[in-house]
Amino acid sequence: MRDLGVIVDSSLKFNSHISYIVAKANSRASLIHKCFVSRNPEILLRAFKVYVRPLLEYATCVWSPHYNYAINKIEAVQRKFTTRLNGCKDMEYPARLIQLPSPAEPREEAPHCRPYFNLYNYFWLSRCLHV
Repeated sequence: MRDLGVIVDSSLKFNSHISYIVAKANSRASLIHKCFVSRNPEILLRAFKVYVRPLLEYATCVWSPHYNYAINKIEAVQRKFTTRLNGCKDMEYPARLIQLPSPAEPREEAPHCRPYFNLYNYFWLSRCLHV
């Protein structure tokens, strides 16, 4: 089932959604390398942040992965993209993350989810306390 762009299966798992967004993000990341004439890493990183990261971060407060295989699958998109950047081929992945933060960081912080949880907890508490 698909609701608001998030794919959920009957057991309320998001594996098919993660596979779908990773495939779409990989295709966009490879298009960035194919279509941009410039090989300037700053321009390519900006394009990655604009065109690929939103795919990986959309509705993360709903489907945020907690299994390592799913996290690694999402991280692989960025790992593969940064490997192809000029001057980054010989660098280790943690060193490349200095230029581009990990996709897990927004999921861990999730500031956009706090208002929802605060609002939900307010209504839940008011119902429990009959306020």
